[in-house]
Amino acid sequence: MKSCYGYARRRSWTVLFALMLVLANGVVLAADLAAQRSSFKRARQAQTSADFAQARRLAATLSAYPLQAYLTYEDLRRRLSSVPEDEVLSFLHEQQGTYLGEHLRTSWLREMARKERWSAFRRAYRAQESVALQCQQLSARLQSAPVSAVLADIQTRWQAGGARGTACDGPFAKLYASGRLSDAMLWQGVARAMDNGDVTIARGVAAHFNAARYRDAFARWLRAVAAPQEILRARDLEDSPENHAIVLATLTRLARDNVDAARAAWAQLSARLSFSSEDRARAARTIALAAANSRHTARIALLDAVPAAGVDIEVQRYQLREAIVAEAWPELVRWTELDALIPNETLRWRYWRARALGEVGRGKEAKVLLAELAGERDYYGFLAADRLAQEYEFRDVPIAATRAELDALAHRPGLRRAREFDMTGLAQHALREWNFEMKQLAPRELQVAALLASEWGRPDRAIFVLGMANAYDDLSLRFPLLYTELARKHAARRGLDPARVLAIIRAESAFNPSVRSPVGAVGLMQLMPTTGRETARSAGLRFDSEKSLLDPATNIALGTAYLRQMLARYDGNFAMAAAAYNAGPGRVRQWQGDQCVATERWIESIPFTETRGYVRRALFYAAIYQRRLERPIMKLQSVMPPIPPRDARGSDVCTP
Repeated sequence: MKSCYGYARRRSWTVLFALMLVLANGVVLAADLAAQRSSFKRARQAQTSADFAQARRLAATLSAYPLQAYLTYEDLRRRLSSVPEDEVLSFLHEQQGTYLGEHLRTSWLREMARKERWSAFRRAYRAQESVALQCQQLSARLQSAPVSAVLADIQTRWQAGGARGTACDGPFAKLYASGRLSDAMLWQGVARAMDNGDVTIARGVAAHFNAARYRDAFARWLRAVAAPQEILRARDLEDSPENHAIVLATLTRLARDNVDAARAAWAQLSARLSFSSEDRARAARTIALAAANSRHTARIALLDAVPAAGVDIEVQRYQLREAIVAEAWPELVRWTELDALIPNETLRWRYWRARALGEVGRGKEAKVLLAELAGERDYYGFLAADRLAQEYEFRDVPIAATRAELDALAHRPGLRRAREFDMTGLAQHALREWNFEMKQLAPRELQVAALLASEWGRPDRAIFVLGMANAYDDLSLRFPLLYTELARKHAARRGLDPARVLAIIRAESAFNPSVRSPVGAVGLMQLMPTTGRETARSAGLRFDSEKSLLDPATNIALGTAYLRQMLARYDGNFAMAAAAYNAGPGRVRQWQGDQCVATERWIESIPFTETRGYVRRALFYAAIYQRRLERPIMKLQSVMPPIPPRDARGSDVCTP
């Protein structure tokens, strides 16, 4: 017994000693990392201060630090006009496929093209997005290969079109001189340029026509640009493919200004010239879109007249919106017989088909479709469930990953840099590295990356990565419970549902407290500084400066006060309040009509795609957060009272 006790005691001391070693090593590693970060910051400051010798000395001590490559990148980028080629190629080889390596490669290629060092250009070249660099690569190849070996690739680049500046002039001159392009092919190039509104490029291509008929046709097209009505009234137009192209392009220009004039011109020309069925579908599409965009009184009939061959994403967008606004249910039933082309809006398409079927007396079909939709965790799924008096589907399937998967991903050089940039306060650098790496990952790796982002305290990145992976079932990752105490506290002060507060934060910033929008909105609830100042004044809150909006407590205090003001302005209508929060009360007033309208239809009529989606998300996210906070779930239909007329007075104008 004594022997066993002694063994157990020795074993426990061994385990304790091992644990102490692990902890000590952890402390040493943390201390080393802190020292490395300090040296990195000093090296970066030395680079900024042009003390390059000191920067290089400090960088030399950071061989194991993830951001040493960044210091090398900045040093090479600064010396790019004089740095030896071998030094650049060595860095490009070491950093191939990383953000730093590929960005330096692009800069180096531009420098080599500027100096016409084509051999060096060829050695460093990898596929580039820049059309100019693609053409400069062709120029580089022409320096060492016969023209005949490069012509096929030059022609492929020429046929791809797109803005290109002057970099393509040399290779394209070789193509024109080769005689590979027939007049018909040149005409296609002219048509591409004219459709894109680039008359300069079109002129350059047209200069190579051989046949007079093509030169004359291009001159006619130029006249049509200046005077569209005159060319469409011309009675001497020959029935040729070139004139067909001119008429269709001119019709587009005319319809933007005068739908009725375009309709009259097309009626006359389509009866006289032998347009193909594809051309006729394109003309119908052109006139219908112009009518819908200008709110023409015949827009429903014109949208209905677009043949299936002319129906594309844009046509479907207008068909859906205009039919809902006008309650054109028979037309909407016909239109939604086609598959939805609008990206990520299949559920919207199916929901409004179900609604249209119900309105035209096809209730059984409508219920079958609504029953299918009610199984979806989505705004339209929730609306469908409301119509069937069913409970919402909150499918929640957490993503699982092994520690080995997480560690393997975390050790990718680009993600190590992203992590360190975050830790050193360089958020934009971190985001660039992170986004670049995400584009390289497979769907499963993206799911693991979302877990990793959450571990690293970046819920915003986790949310966006899940979207990239089309992985929507982990509600903890997609709808994190962060800042809940602040949300509860300030929601209680303002008489708000904390779930709605979290829904706004999720929709606005994805829980990134330091985010700034391109227009200047700041922080968790994305407040404009002027809005923050005015809200603070009216609500009796403190507002020191724009910087204070980066503080979560201040941001949520002001954001909830502003949301309360918007709800009070619209008699508690959360949809209108959310629209005003996103786009401003002035625009919401513009979007109100002259009579009451159901909120679900009004939301669909919002002309701003961003705001329309934002309002749907706010309603949907609020229900999700009610579930996550274990609060009673308010059905969407119960919080969507009718939208009152623009100049309504009193709260009893609309009857639900």
